[in-house]
Amino acid sequence: MSSIGANFAEVYVLRERYKKKMKRIEEERCRNREGAIEEKKQDSSALGRKKKIHPCLEKGETSGCTS
Repeated sequence: MSSIGANFAEVYVLRERYKKKMKRIEEERCRNREGAIEEKKQDSSALGRKKKIHPCLEKGETSGCTS
């Protein structure tokens, strides 16, 4: 027969493992949220760099540009 103390120890260990697991999952969620916010900031700044400037339009030349 197993004693009450042994059963209690098993339950205690399982409970502690579960607490650590839940804490780790919550930390990962927080990091993912922060990463998503930073990613949005990077995406918005990247859009500004993708705009093309045609050199013929800046100088007022129309030859060489096909539109």
